[in-house]
Parts: sequence; C-alpha cells; structure tokens
Amino acid sequence: MARSQPGERIWRTRDRSRRDRFLSPVRTGGLAIATTAWLFFPRPSPQPVLAGASALAVWVAASAHTALLRREDPFAAWGPWACMSAEIALLIAFIWSAGGHSGRFLPLLMVATIWAPLSLPVAGGLAATAACTVAAILLAGPGRHLDAVYVPLVGFGLTYWTAIAEGTWRAAVHDPLTGAFGREFGLFELARQLDCGPLPLTAGILDMDGLKQINDQHGHATGDTVLSACARVIASLIREDDVLVRYGGDEFLLILPGTGLDEAMAVAERVRAAVRDTTFSERGRRAGIRLSVSIGLREVSQRNVDPQDCLRAADACLYTAKRDRNRVVGLAANERPA
Repeated sequence: MARSQPGERIWRTRDRSRRDRFLSPVRTGGLAIATTAWLFFPRPSPQPVLAGASALAVWVAASAHTALLRREDPFAAWGPWACMSAEIALLIAFIWSAGGHSGRFLPLLMVATIWAPLSLPVAGGLAATAACTVAAILLAGPGRHLDAVYVPLVGFGLTYWTAIAEGTWRAAVHDPLTGAFGREFGLFELARQLDCGPLPLTAGILDMDGLKQINDQHGHATGDTVLSACARVIASLIREDDVLVRYGGDEFLLILPGTGLDEAMAVAERVRAAVRDTTFSERGRRAGIRLSVSIGLREVSQRNVDPQDCLRAADACLYTAKRDRNRVVGLAANERPA
C-alpha cells in the first residue's frame, strides 16, 4: 500500500555500504597480494606488459571501490558498481595475460564471483556471475572445465541468498499488517527530510480513538482488520510525496515534506473526517464499526532540528487533541510547545 519513496533506495544503500566498508578492504588486500605474487611467478607470462598493467589496474579499481563506499555524494550510489564491473573485466584480462589455464590465478575469478552478488542487486549479481562463468570456461582449458563449474554454483547460490535478503529487507521497510512504512524507516526518513528535504515540513502523529475498546469488545482479529482498513483510508487521502508510517500500536506518523502548517491542517482534517464517516465492517456481523482519530501536527521551517524534538512537539499536540478526541491540533514553526 505504501508508495515507493526515494529514501528507500538511500536506506538500502546505507545498510549495504556498512557491510561493504568492512569487507571491501579485506578483498582489496587479497587482490593486491594475489596480483603482487604474479611478480614472483616462475613461469614466464605470454603478455608480461599487459599482465603487469592489468594487475595494477585491478588493485586501483578495488581501492577506488573501497574509497567510494565512504562518500555520501550521488556518485557514490553508482560508482562502486562501475568499479566492480571494471574489476571483473581487468581480472579476466590479468588471468589471460598471466598464462590463462596454465597460470595459477584462475581462482581469482572466485573472488569476483563471491563479491559481486554480495555487493550488487540481484540482476547485477546474475550478470556478473554469468560473465565470470563464461570467462572461467574459456580460461580453464582442456580437462579443467569441471573446475569452472564451481564458479556458477557459488555465484548463483550467493545471488539466491541475496534475493532472500532483499525480501527480508523489504519486509523490514513495510509494516506487514497495514502496508504502511515501518517505524525504523520512518524515523530515518524524517531525519533525512529534515536534513535535506524541502521546507517547511510538517510531521504529524495520528492516534485511533477507541481501538482498545474495539479489541476488547470484538477481539484483536477485528481490531487488526479495522486498523488495516483505517490505514488504507489514510493512504488514499495523502499525496504521493507524503509518507505514512506505522509508529507503534494504533499510532501512525505522517511526514508531509514541503508543507506548511495551514496546508497540513487541511490534509489532516480530510483524514479525520474521512475516518469518522467510514463504517468499518466486521466479518460475520451486519453492524459496522465506527472510529475516530486524533492528530497532532508540528511544523518545521529550518534546518538543524532534532527529529526527536519534532516528534515530541507533535506528540504534545496529539495529547491536547486526545482530550476531546476526533480533533486536529497543530503547532507552527515559530511557536513553542506548552
């Protein structure tokens, strides 16, 4: 139900970069040692100049990959992929020029085969594994094609594992019951919007009035049905760039980027009225269930605002709205919480 947001890709890249920042220096060191060992390889190389140049280029590409993982600019989003592609191509050139099947460096392809699925999305991992498989078959030489079988087995196996991890990541981003974004991603997105998103921004906390009584009277299964249906009503009324987050229990967080308090109040009033006028059906019964919501809003018009301060102000407004229920209370950027 939740619309895709630019912050999803950034969050996924951030989590992947954390792992890569630890593993990439290890891989770079391994490649440097293996290619440096070529200098002491007793068998003469058929293409010594090309082998030396490609060995140096492999190390440079791996080092660039490691350096890019520590950058935060847009180039860092696709730069490591370009470096990985260059590494694989240069590694194949090095193995061929260093002796091909008569050399001792064919296992280096396994390094690329292991690393690519762990660093790239599923499609990139499949492409890299296919390239390494073809290269292994061509470089293995007569009688050693069975050795090349290990390359696709490892590559496709790790790609499958990456696909499962991607599915787990998506489940962590979205709340499985309501389809809204999960709390962890919501807090990350709020901090990101406050740091570099369009201002003013308004954050709101929405609480369902009386959901506990519905759970007590009709059971938690009915309460979950009402909660999910209410989330769909809210999602249908907010704009494409707005973010709906299940904040916890029967509370939702609304992030409205580029929205002042007056416009946010209008959005919140539409949500409040729509939920109040909706009859939520209970399975197996004719009588419907009515519900209302209370909403607290906090406007932010400048940078360097702590997300927790923003949430505390919105929560204070929600507390005021809950006194009467079925109400929207907002706090402007130039006002201080009571």
